[in-house]
Amino acid sequence: MLNFIKQAEFKSVPFDETSINVHQHDRTRAKSVVVFVHGFTGSGYKTWGSFPKFIFSDESGPPRDVAVYRYSKGIVTLLTLRPKLGVHEKQLARSIDHLQDRYEEIYFVAHSLGGLLAIASIRRHLQAIPRARDSGTLTSVSGVFLFGTPRAGSRLAIRAIAPVVSEFEWLAPYSEIQTENEQYFTDHVDGLLKGEFWSVEKFYIPRLVCIGMRDKVVTNFSSTLSAPYQQIEQIDCNHRSLVKPKSANSAQVRWLISTISSISNERQERRSARHPSFGGKRRNVMPIKSIGPGVLVTELWFETENHEWERIYNQVCQQASTEEVAIVDAVEVDESAASDMVLSLHLDSNILSGREEDRVRIGKAANLRSSSVGIAAIGGDCDAASDIVREQIVPDPEGYRNGRIYISGVFDAAALRVKLQEWLELLVSRRANQLRARNDFRELRVDSPRGRISGE
Repeated sequence: MLNFIKQAEFKSVPFDETSINVHQHDRTRAKSVVVFVHGFTGSGYKTWGSFPKFIFSDESGPPRDVAVYRYSKGIVTLLTLRPKLGVHEKQLARSIDHLQDRYEEIYFVAHSLGGLLAIASIRRHLQAIPRARDSGTLTSVSGVFLFGTPRAGSRLAIRAIAPVVSEFEWLAPYSEIQTENEQYFTDHVDGLLKGEFWSVEKFYIPRLVCIGMRDKVVTNFSSTLSAPYQQIEQIDCNHRSLVKPKSANSAQVRWLISTISSISNERQERRSARHPSFGGKRRNVMPIKSIGPGVLVTELWFETENHEWERIYNQVCQQASTEEVAIVDAVEVDESAASDMVLSLHLDSNILSGREEDRVRIGKAANLRSSSVGIAAIGGDCDAASDIVREQIVPDPEGYRNGRIYISGVFDAAALRVKLQEWLELLVSRRANQLRARNDFRELRVDSPRGRISGE
């Protein structure tokens, strides 16, 4: 668990055993959180000055919560027998798991060594995601901002001192952890803020770099290693003042807030690109999944702000898949491939109020002739909302009666999970029965006196 603190104004608080304080707005629920990770010889709040406060208090866009992470460092690690960086890497990775239950977007802002720790923790988190479901998905980890991070190490870190100051094992030039981080992100992460192609083989997590033009601790080469020039911000300051903006209008603050907005917009565009019929602009997407009889293609239409619904959907798709039949999302296959099932999720309040967007989406789903359709109304008045959905699709009662269209009301996320599991397992069962019947038929024909399959 994490230490959540409700506040009207940002104020530092003591850390507990979780080592991470999550400052939440007390009157509104934020959809994103910015996690600050300090560097070598730094500390939870002191490193950043008023930086977390400026982000928490910003009113130029949607509210953002702020988390501050603290870990042991330097000679303190040796003398007090505190955990070393590998332990903190695991702890921070677990924190991501907890944060994604509450936030749609998680952004990391890291200084110096903290950048290596953040990247290693994100890598550990991503590696725990089942490979069958990671391709082409947007994870909760949305972006990483590296302030003076030695991605190729620092010449000031002497390997011989590593037994005393364990951080030097990470900070030494071209250390093992730096190499592993860079290799993993190169192979599995799309780090470009904007790109001509969207790779469905990689996670979309932009990495942005901010450097101090008078930094004497980390060289520009080490800080900007492999970073596109469009994603590098230069500030006239030194290594320490780089993360201590003097006001909410300082270059670091405005750049961070502006870039987070750009990433959030790009994520929104990538979500809507799954469904071009709703105005989404689909770029060139490289397919990786081949469609065969043992593959079911599903599509999720949902409220973009309800990230939890998408997370439940992804988990259920994985759980409902079997050795015979695998479920893949439409974003993982060529856009010309037809979906076997479309799942359209709606807030009950939107349906009850007659919101036009929901009426149009329900109508489009009901008119899909080549797909099964599941329509769910979610919330306390879900039964009444479901009745309205049934009335809306009266022109096609046959689709409802013959099992092509499913309509249900669910009270909350837990009930949604059960209902999606029910629908998708039924779909998988039907496909598995079809495959078995096909195989039985083929075996029957092989055993027949003519003994031939092809050409008949």
